[in-house]
Amino acid sequence: MKHEIYIYICIIINIIIKAQNLVPNNSFESYTACPNTWAQIYLATPWTNPLTNSADYFNTCGTSGYSVPNAGSDFQYPKTGNAFAGLYTINGIGMDYREYIQSQLTTSLILNNYYFVKFYVSAAGSLNYITNNLAVNFTNTPINTTNTGNRLNLISHVYKFGNPIITDTLNWVEISGIYKANGTEQYITLGNFKEDIITDTLRLGNNTIPGAYYFIDDVSVEPICTPFWSYRDTTVAIGDSVLIGPAITGLNINWYDSNGNFITNAPGIYVKPSSPTFYTATED
Repeated sequence: MKHEIYIYICIIINIIIKAQNLVPNNSFESYTACPNTWAQIYLATPWTNPLTNSADYFNTCGTSGYSVPNAGSDFQYPKTGNAFAGLYTINGIGMDYREYIQSQLTTSLILNNYYFVKFYVSAAGSLNYITNNLAVNFTNTPINTTNTGNRLNLISHVYKFGNPIITDTLNWVEISGIYKANGTEQYITLGNFKEDIITDTLRLGNNTIPGAYYFIDDVSVEPICTPFWSYRDTTVAIGDSVLIGPAITGLNINWYDSNGNFITNAPGIYVKPSSPTFYTATED
């Protein structure tokens, strides 16, 4: 006989206020010329390549494999509009080859303010691998280097909850999280900042290129007055575990059991209760 128990989640949280997107040309729609070769993300101003000969630009007006939806050897429509970016997250296992895209924000981030950061990715199925570790980094100065393809040793400030390998080659997958600003950040950079040795890969075996490539669209950084998240009362069979709380990185949430005992600080937690109970989440 299957027995079920109910989990009730109590929350303490403030009202959400969302504001404008601080990422200019966030969907890569504005451009100075149509792309016709590799490493032309700079055509979608103010986006740039922080590395020499780095990320690519795709647009419906493009030619020579840089059009949309026929992007190179892949077929992909933009998440919105007529354009998107593309970059390698690895290229040659063990070489730490990387590509990134970077832009200056419309305004500096404010000390101790929270920001909801989001972008969408889709894997290029024509290459040999897919990976995890797609992330966002914020800096107070632009990252500029003449080293082609070198990995940027930067912190992954926002990444997908659980940091899974992004496997979808058909649909756009949302990567989002909460970021608390130190008050100096003016630039946003996207890509894989981790070494090959700690980057999870899955082999597709579609061709001989030992790399992983992702399309990127709809990048946003929106200030919010407090971190926000969704929740639901849920039912779970006895003996099973279930995630309660948000599947999003960067939230400062303390979890307590029904007796008021502290469990952990995490956005969401997996619980496996043996009897009806409730949990409390408090958000700073």
